[in-house]
Amino acid sequence: MTGPTRDEVYDRPIAYEDDDGRIVYRASSLGMCDGALVRARMGVTGALPSDFMQTRFDEGTAWEARVLEAGLAETDYFATQDRGILEWHGRVVEAAGGELQVETEVTWGAEGAGGKVVRCHPDGILVNRADATMAVCEVKFLGESMHADKIRGLKKDGLRGLGGTYAWQAAVEMLSTGLPMVYVIGEKVRAKDEAGDEVVSLAGTEVFEFGLDEVPYSLAEVKMRVLQIEGYVARSEMPACPVPFTYPCPYWAEHDVVEKKAALEDAKLVHLVESYGRAMDAKGRHEVEAAEIKGNITDRLIELHEDGGSCGGWEMVFVESRPGNVSWSKAYKALAKKAKMSVEEDEFRGATVSGGLRMTRAKDEDEGEEK
Repeated sequence: MTGPTRDEVYDRPIAYEDDDGRIVYRASSLGMCDGALVRARMGVTGALPSDFMQTRFDEGTAWEARVLEAGLAETDYFATQDRGILEWHGRVVEAAGGELQVETEVTWGAEGAGGKVVRCHPDGILVNRADATMAVCEVKFLGESMHADKIRGLKKDGLRGLGGTYAWQAAVEMLSTGLPMVYVIGEKVRAKDEAGDEVVSLAGTEVFEFGLDEVPYSLAEVKMRVLQIEGYVARSEMPACPVPFTYPCPYWAEHDVVEKKAALEDAKLVHLVESYGRAMDAKGRHEVEAAEIKGNITDRLIELHEDGGSCGGWEMVFVESRPGNVSWSKAYKALAKKAKMSVEEDEFRGATVSGGLRMTRAKDEDEGEEK
């Protein structure tokens, strides 16, 4: 029996009422702003992506298989096309050429009207050749700036470091399949050919593996995110759009008009701000490089059967893992809730946090979320 096509499932809104009356959210949509989700739930049709962004999305789809193949080349995993295995995890979706993909979901509540669904479409179900264990896979094909940002986030904070739509998407894929995650990121390179036409190529891939204990959001957090939006809908309340606006947003035409500050063109200030940007980019690259080198140092010490020592002006020693610090603010709130008692918090408030210049990098269209 032929299942739905990939185009049919991807053309659906970010939040909608299914044929059986259940409310469905796309997994990645949970990372969108409240206003976009509420508008989608209320049946407001969003604008189509710009031609520029649609080209970027199409590139991600077109390169997905090649990025996945390149990423898995150095692993023991392969992407299964066994319909029986895919059907263990959900409904099978057929892409162009007969390629199979699984549609998985997290559900709760009553069947039919009143039920809630968060649905996703992982880029692959992987099987390990060595031990037949499985993993769910997500593939991204990103431009240089976004690629560096996501790699840095993954290495620093795990899947939560992906931020926004990517982290929620990964969480639902893991929760719905009950599988660990293999995350493959390919770096997109743009260049001009001899005719002056723009061509896209794959510079390389990085592969990350995460266990089920590293799910970025719990099932309870997924449910709470949906209930938060459902609360707005039930109250007929439209939340304010965040500032700066999230991009790309299908409801850009609905955004409140926000007066933009004038561009500052003082030559010395421009030089200083651009220098700051280069320094911050270098800092990020150096942090990633330092983390990789530290891992190599760890491996070498293990090879030498050494537990530390002095070397190159550094003192090295292995330390045991320990419990994290107690969040006393969270502990107090939990205790106050259980005991139904509270104190005057201002009596215990610390010194005023000083203000100052806050700098955030301005985004252009080429830095939008890509496939």
